[in-house]
Amino acid sequence: MDEQGSSEDSTKIRINPDSLPIEVRELWENMLRIDPSWNFHNWLVECANQEMELLVSKLNDEQLKLEHRQHRIERLIERVERQMSESKRINDPHQKNLFDAYAQPKFEDKPKIVVMQPEEMIPTEDIDAVDDDPILRICCEHILQEMEESQDAVLHEDEMMDICSSLRFDTNEVQEAIEHLVSTNQIMHLGDGLYGFAD
Repeated sequence: MDEQGSSEDSTKIRINPDSLPIEVRELWENMLRIDPSWNFHNWLVECANQEMELLVSKLNDEQLKLEHRQHRIERLIERVERQMSESKRINDPHQKNLFDAYAQPKFEDKPKIVVMQPEEMIPTEDIDAVDDDPILRICCEHILQEMEESQDAVLHEDEMMDICSSLRFDTNEVQEAIEHLVSTNQIMHLGDGLYGFAD
């Protein structure tokens, strides 16, 4: 074994085998026994190129995740700004926003008829608990809204996954939203993967 990594190529950069870990030296020797033309320098370059390709792939995946998260946050900002704008335009004394409509009633208050817009039909008394996680909040709101609009106000877990995945939520985020809605008693598991509003 010479310092180039093969018995023939003397044009490559010299590598001192004694400077390498014993495991690498053993690999070097065994590869030369199998193929005397095998070159340690070329093998290092090939390994480095492969690692660079993996690194670029991982960085691209991270960039895509960040872009998806940024997109969801931008949609949340637009939704909140739209709600703020609509609340300023509505002067109907019988019109209430989401927080007023679902606030806990006082015992001395008489029942009131509340006229709500379609997108104000989602109960949000417990969604406020996820203000520190805007992604979870958006996912919960979409699930509740789709459940409200579905037949019999019931959704299968697979339907929730399909609906939310079309909005670029991943499986873990949807599962976390379902668990949050169940734990806060907004929805309940009816069996066989079906969920409905909790009584």
